[in-house]
Amino acid sequence: MRIALNQPRSSYFVGGSEVVSIEHAIALVESGEDVTFYTINPDSIGMSPSKRYRKFKTDYSSKQNLKIIELTQEKRALPVYRINPGENKDRWYVESMFYNRALFEAINATQSAPFDILLSYYQFDALCVPSQKIIFNALYLCGIPSTENALRSSQLRMYNKVIAITDEVGDYWQKYDLRPIPTIPTGVRPYVHKLAQRKSSNILSIVFAGRLIERKGCADLIRAVSTLPPDLKPFVDVKILGEGPQRDSLEQIVKSEGLDSVVRFIGLANNPMDYFAQSDICVFPSLRGEGLMGVVLEAMSTGACVVATRHNGNDILLDNNRGVLFEPGDVTHLSNILHTLAHDKILRKTMGNLARKYVKENHDWKKITTALVREITG
Repeated sequence: MRIALNQPRSSYFVGGSEVVSIEHAIALVESGEDVTFYTINPDSIGMSPSKRYRKFKTDYSSKQNLKIIELTQEKRALPVYRINPGENKDRWYVESMFYNRALFEAINATQSAPFDILLSYYQFDALCVPSQKIIFNALYLCGIPSTENALRSSQLRMYNKVIAITDEVGDYWQKYDLRPIPTIPTGVRPYVHKLAQRKSSNILSIVFAGRLIERKGCADLIRAVSTLPPDLKPFVDVKILGEGPQRDSLEQIVKSEGLDSVVRFIGLANNPMDYFAQSDICVFPSLRGEGLMGVVLEAMSTGACVVATRHNGNDILLDNNRGVLFEPGDVTHLSNILHTLAHDKILRKTMGNLARKYVKENHDWKKITTALVREITG
């Protein structure tokens, strides 16, 4: 089967759907499918390749059944790259519309047989494709927008098949499409668990990972830690993994709350799963807009005790004592959860073990990607 994956931002940006597209590509290549991966040439927009994308190319570009095609973005689109991701939604719209034309021309020019599947991850990325070159033009919905837009009905109709990352995401988008939107979740790569990594210590290690933007809720974690009892706070170590436009304001909150010795900003981490494995608690306090959070799956796979917000795809993942849920924005509840877990090592370990077992049994990338292909072509 010939499958094309289409993710313009994966070459220079690390976000949820960008990572998902690369993991889909890896799983399909390892399963023996003929894969073409379309993305933006980062040089054409004055950006550096992301670390995740560089590793993908290094590890897999030599595979005979993978072709990576980097498309040159039009010069008229370049002004949008002065806007930081997360600051203005129009940035993505403009980028995708210009990119889609380059994608159309590249696919139309290919002399090989038609693609059985073209799979995209954002509704603007493949609105117009040469139908004689694509059998199934498919869209994988990875999140929930913050605003309504009646035009989404026409956008979804441009795709032969629309699939959602979670039931919650599918339920939101269903009002824009008369066809049923099935759910296929994402997966996680197995983590080699090392029991010795969680060392006995008087320090409570808490880890957050994500883009430093308002909707990821990192400010709520900092404020929750600031309200912990005075006798506990000196024994807490918070590591914040990630970068983004909110970093300066988060650092100001840390300073104003007197948490300079408690909260550390690590920046982008090459090995976030190692941080998860070494933690006592991983906290993901996203406020809205998530599909299925990859960092939650990754933390669960290491056996970490995970605390995350309800909705955002987490209700099923952390059900049955596999973690702890709280309402988005409820700083008081989050603080109480951290206080409880700080004094219950056995509970943390039990939750972590159940979480690791669950993702191993339900979120294997190869099985999930096979199911995705079957759903699209079936």
